[in-house]
Amino acid sequence: MNGFIEFNEILKERKCQAKILILGSYQRLTAQGSEESCEEILEKLKEFLIANGFSNTKLVKDWIIEDNIPPESLVALFREKSFHHIDYWAEILVFVFLKDANNYSVTRELSHMVDCSKEKCSHSIILRHDEIDLGSLIKGDISIERILESSFSDNQELYQTAFAGCFNILFTLESQKHTS
Repeated sequence: MNGFIEFNEILKERKCQAKILILGSYQRLTAQGSEESCEEILEKLKEFLIANGFSNTKLVKDWIIEDNIPPESLVALFREKSFHHIDYWAEILVFVFLKDANNYSVTRELSHMVDCSKEKCSHSIILRHDEIDLGSLIKGDISIERILESSFSDNQELYQTAFAGCFNILFTLESQKHTS
């Protein structure tokens, strides 16, 4: 029993340290049937994870100060920062596909991870609205690379599913450390 308590304390501490990167559309347009923009939904997801112990959770935009950057340069900067933080910062990646959003960016970020940071596939979760079909190429990546994938029907379910996915990944990572 003592070993379980120690492991539980390790997990609690690791939740605070785990570097979680949320990737999704920042589309400022409000999703159909929602009063929130896509960016607001991602911000609330970040806040939810932080409030529940994952205090080192970020969005790519958290590293970018948009002041005095021309819009044409901002697009390239987001791409560069996104890829950099996927490759070098994040321990757990959360890819969010929102309903009625332009999900091209998150699809590109997912492709980058699979192509350039393959070792992070097992530390990642794809969350998609249950009305979104990811397509056969992404489903192939999920199957071949064994990426955790789950669907959600509303924002509250998104938050809960993201928490559960991050916790499961962290539990697996810590279990592997302590059984090796």
